[in-house]
Amino acid sequence: MPWPWLAILMAFWGAYTSVTYKISSQISKKKPLPGLPTMVGMKGYVTDSLCPKGYIKIGSELWMAKAENSHIEVGQRVIVISQKGLNLVVHQEK
Repeated sequence: MPWPWLAILMAFWGAYTSVTYKISSQISKKKPLPGLPTMVGMKGYVTDSLCPKGYIKIGSELWMAKAENSHIEVGQRVIVISQKGLNLVVHQEK
């Protein structure tokens, strides 16, 4: 293969590698979407009194939650400490 074709091939290969690297590094920097496996430790606030069950809001999502060991009023800040099925277990933020 003559050298001009080899140079063109190498340029295309270099461009392909650069584009692939940029795309893959942007994908790896994305934060995971909230879901049950990543909810522990997240903070939210009560939208429906937890006595002991009710709803909390984390970000823009409503979640069914259960107070760990007390009644928590609407508007109080809470922290997710665990999950049971599709329900979150929370305690009041101090």
